[in-house]
Amino acid sequence: MKVGKLSPKIAKQLPRQVECFFAQHGLLERVESLDGGERDSRLQTPDSRLTVEGDSRLQTPDSRLMVVGVSGGADSVCLLHVLLQLRDKLGLDLHVAHLNHQLRGAEADADAEHVSNLARHLGIAATIEKRDVNESRVKGRESRVTKEGRGTPERSVSRAKHLQSEASPDFGSSLEEVAREVRYAFFGEVARATGADAVAVGHTADDQAETLLMHLIRGTGLLGLRGMEPLSRWRLLDGTQLTVIRPLLEVSRKETEAYCAACDLSTRRDSSNISPKYLRNRIRAELIPVLREYNPRIRESLSRAARTIAADIAHLDGEVAGLWDSVAVAGVRGQGSGEGGLPTDNCQLTTANRPPTTAQDRPDAVALDNRAFSVLSPALQRHLLRSVLERLLGDLRDIELVHIEGLLKVLVRPAGKRLSLPGGLVFHGSYTESLITRAEDAPCPLPSLAGEYKLAIPGETMLPGWRVKATILETLRSGVFGVWSRETLCSGVESPLPLPRDSGLWTLDPRLDKACLDFDLTGAELVVRSRRDGDRFQPLGMGESKKLQDFMVDARIPRFWRDRVPLVCAGGQIIWVVGWRIDHRVRVTDSTRRVLCLEFESFNY
Repeated sequence: MKVGKLSPKIAKQLPRQVECFFAQHGLLERVESLDGGERDSRLQTPDSRLTVEGDSRLQTPDSRLMVVGVSGGADSVCLLHVLLQLRDKLGLDLHVAHLNHQLRGAEADADAEHVSNLARHLGIAATIEKRDVNESRVKGRESRVTKEGRGTPERSVSRAKHLQSEASPDFGSSLEEVAREVRYAFFGEVARATGADAVAVGHTADDQAETLLMHLIRGTGLLGLRGMEPLSRWRLLDGTQLTVIRPLLEVSRKETEAYCAACDLSTRRDSSNISPKYLRNRIRAELIPVLREYNPRIRESLSRAARTIAADIAHLDGEVAGLWDSVAVAGVRGQGSGEGGLPTDNCQLTTANRPPTTAQDRPDAVALDNRAFSVLSPALQRHLLRSVLERLLGDLRDIELVHIEGLLKVLVRPAGKRLSLPGGLVFHGSYTESLITRAEDAPCPLPSLAGEYKLAIPGETMLPGWRVKATILETLRSGVFGVWSRETLCSGVESPLPLPRDSGLWTLDPRLDKACLDFDLTGAELVVRSRRDGDRFQPLGMGESKKLQDFMVDARIPRFWRDRVPLVCAGGQIIWVVGWRIDHRVRVTDSTRRVLCLEFESFNY
């Protein structure tokens, strides 16, 4: 490459600035490895799947290999050239990585050839690869649908967001996200194959400003206003982490273009960067010019705000770290408080509050002490929840402010609330303690029920995990069944006791489920079993029968609870889905003469 006459200012300024960046972040002494430990500095054998071009000379014992992501644009070419000037001083060996996303046809092929020629001319090893981003996008969409399930009662927030994004005019942003995932996965492969410590990318101050504005427009909390970090960990799809370094984050795009011009560096322009279908491009072309009319230094102001917010977040991180083990406990052992709840429904004379019954360790779960959490400031509450989700997911890329606000809302609601979250996480509310875990590891508060059991009518029956008490009430002349009036029995209220829900007495025995039925219609030959294929019943208030499976879906009974829900049957007919709904045909009416009261109490806690 012919190097023209260098501009003394820009040619000296940027290398000094990047050198200061390395010194400021402690990178002159050590670059963190992919797995967080020290890495052998010797160049490893490249992965056979990757095509390596250029002079692949071995590192010296004191040097470290760093991957440089090069698209061919001015920013990444500038970064590569600056790092090349500083190679000996920083003790680095460089390896170029370029990914053709196969989105721009011949233009993208020309970009790949340009980067290959550039690396060959500079004597730097290069890995040039192609990946079909559109294909990855389709596979990712199918994977999410399969994972989250079709027709499940608890549609997750992330699924709703996904559907909305497909219908949105800005669905192109989803393609950008997939391309970024594929690109960083590629960088991770190159880093592992070559033994590199990290990957350096050419994000500039302009990119930072655009990112902050994009987060503001879409809705963000404090973390979104931090923008991109100078050093960060990118969690790859296989669970490993990649150290990402952004040495040009305080450098403007004009400066990188001026540097390339001064050094006679040939660069490429990506035509997709001017397409109006991408939100970032519209921000760059339309919004920022307007903001400059109000503040000519808007880019610098946004960068300064990002640095300030990053410092505030670091302080909050320290505060939240001190809350672990007192407010949030990771790796929950057993059920913790021994209290819990199920979603309630309008059933006749039933309550639906039960304890979690698991006694197993839950390494992929975090329990929150409701009382300790409630006294925290809103800022600490939000930051703690983000910390919890980050610990369980590995990163916060799918977490938005709406998810944090959703958690805050359910945390102040009565026990028994459930919320699905991105990444397959589920929140379970309880009386004193709430649990966030993965859906497949979520606690099922119902004891396992195998086989069929006959009930003693009247009397008490012991079932695996359940105690069932049956009482028959005879009507009196006054129309009163014992201590309960006929109006109370027919009202469909949740508790036969004349206690207001907010009296505090409701929580004295939260594990009791009750139902009152017309004994002359049910008879005394009752059995309890779990569900079977083809089960149907007529839910209270409905004029016809319904598939039990459909009822459970509509009642939002979690999928992994359904096989454990006790069913009380008479003559092969389901007369009570315990905890949710009795059968309409055996309800108490004005003509009822005898009432069968059934009480289910879980003791598996």
